[in-house]
Amino acid sequence: PTLMVLAIASGCASTDQNINSGLWHFNAGLWGEASYRLQSSVPDLEKSNPQDPRLPTALVALGDMANNAQRTDQAENFYARAIKAADGQTPPNNVSVRNALVHAGFFYQQLKRPSEALPLFNRAADISETDLTIPRTLHAVDLDNIAVAYGELERYPEGESFSLRALKVLDSAQSEPDSTKTRGIVFYNLAYAYEHQQRP
Repeated sequence: PTLMVLAIASGCASTDQNINSGLWHFNAGLWGEASYRLQSSVPDLEKSNPQDPRLPTALVALGDMANNAQRTDQAENFYARAIKAADGQTPPNNVSVRNALVHAGFFYQQLKRPSEALPLFNRAADISETDLTIPRTLHAVDLDNIAVAYGELERYPEGESFSLRALKVLDSAQSEPDSTKTRGIVFYNLAYAYEHQQRP
């Protein structure tokens, strides 16, 4: 019995260490090492401790790496699991949920599937609008993501309304470090939509 307890404890420590190491390597851009460590430890963490706050982040990282390697089916699966893991956190972690939704939305947008990206971006924007601990610049980004998705669906008037909302949000976020850069991106995307409508 004692040996069994030690083996279980050792297994948990190994999973824990691999998650930490995998996320560190991912953030450092060392994706080969990150992928190996996360793929070997995330399934164990999903089973043993789905409440672990690192789990959604690890699944998003796996999704990003699979997407970068053009393994579309794997990436889609990882993003879906990331959203599920983020939604299952107690207490709720809005930042984690928003992050998973945005990464999954970008994935569908990249695949030219804006109708699947749109509900994810909408939900992310609802979160960032109501959770005031999230920077207002990020809420503007979420609104701009919605605008771009509408543009890809050629629903330009709806998209424009979200672009204008994003600019209004940025008016109150001028002190945030990325607000000026974000404003430029919103204007660029709005101009791109106008061009496609042949509006000078």
